[in-house]
Amino acid sequence: MKQIETLLRERIGLDAASIGASVVARLVRLRMKTCGLDRPADYARLLQNSPDEWRQLVEAVVVAETWFFRDRAAFAALVRLVREEWLPRHPVETLRILSLPCSTGEEPYSVAMTLSEAGIEPQRVQIDGADLSAVALARAARAVYGKNSFRGPDLAFRDRHFTATKEGYVLSPAIARQVRFHQINLLGDEWRVEGRGTGDSEPATRRNGETARSPIRRFADSPARPHADPRPSSLTPPYDFIFCRNLLIYFDRATQARALERLGGLLHAEGYLFVGPAELPLVREGGFVPAHLPLAFASCKPGLRRAERETARRRESETGRGRNGEPASGRSRRLADSPIRRLTNAPARPLADSAVGLAEAQALADAGQLEAAAAACEKLLERDGPSAAGYYLLGLVTEARDQEVRNEECGARNSALDTPHPALELYRKALYLEPNHQEALLHAALLLERQGEHTAAVAYRRRAKRASARSQ
Repeated sequence: MKQIETLLRERIGLDAASIGASVVARLVRLRMKTCGLDRPADYARLLQNSPDEWRQLVEAVVVAETWFFRDRAAFAALVRLVREEWLPRHPVETLRILSLPCSTGEEPYSVAMTLSEAGIEPQRVQIDGADLSAVALARAARAVYGKNSFRGPDLAFRDRHFTATKEGYVLSPAIARQVRFHQINLLGDEWRVEGRGTGDSEPATRRNGETARSPIRRFADSPARPHADPRPSSLTPPYDFIFCRNLLIYFDRATQARALERLGGLLHAEGYLFVGPAELPLVREGGFVPAHLPLAFASCKPGLRRAERETARRRESETGRGRNGEPASGRSRRLADSPIRRLTNAPARPLADSAVGLAEAQALADAGQLEAAAAACEKLLERDGPSAAGYYLLGLVTEARDQEVRNEECGARNSALDTPHPALELYRKALYLEPNHQEALLHAALLLERQGEHTAAVAYRRRAKRASARSQ
């Protein structure tokens, strides 16, 4: 079995310990039974010689847990960054966004809906979704979704962009056609270098003299993309924004470093990388710097101009005033009639003691008002009693506040923890109330790992894997 675990780690980066060696062993035995094999050594040889069986095993172990607008603050941050930074510097260029892994398509389609409702012209945007799983990509291309893909209290976007049918909710063609899908292994040896993407109208040196020289791979057997897209299945870096959320947590340290190196190669010099809530410390350890966008879990490459913008962003968060002294609330008023208003990270309205709600606490956190967000969470828990969602959000805010302090004291890199992190107890309270809260499990696992409690961290990751499997 160890030989098979090694193959999974070397080829796709999967650390068996992240989901549990027993889980991997069970999935392997199911495949062995299907193939009529009794010995793991025989199955390992089959994997070496049969690309089809290798794909079958990969499909069995890949985690495909996702939903539309997961961690909404990231999409709010995307709109803000596109409007305030990218558009003023790129009056005619194409905005390039990559979602990897895109799983069954909810994330890249959420990006398309976000930009569409923000008034960004579709012809100026290229959105690529990439994943290792052919099965997941086939579902993404179909663009028909069940109820599990729609979570949270605000589902108004579903009425705007989907049609309810007997098969499920069908995404509108106007949104679906904005996303191209590619079957890609981020860690595969088949990556190759291209100067420009086929079908791309821009030259290789498209911005500030930067050449698109990042690694690109093509799959001869990649699934057909929806809407008869004629372009070959290749990525066209550099990307202005990359969403790579909840992938690194399944890798060991060495593989995380490899993945971050390749992601860095795909990202534009002034681009942003969005990761999962539990992954931000890993990205910072990999050399990226924080973007100071609360609860968006975004980082970027180091640079002087970037540092100046981040300083201004922190000042705006602290003072509530934007560029040129403009009150931040002025921007929110201009956006008041836009459908994207619930996704923007403008400061929330003042809270009355009798009207503290989870959504309002989230809005405060998204606006960077972490102290107010923590107070709102505490008032919510005091008024309505314990709730998993309340403790989880308070844990996120506590982590964000602690990270700000560490950034000031230690720079961008995230060191090991010498004492238990205060957020850990909050995640444990959330899990007491909701034992299958996957995000709380993953956050707790990462904090435990940073504290040196590796056995406990593995146990939490196994629980997260089981929780994900039960939700499918």
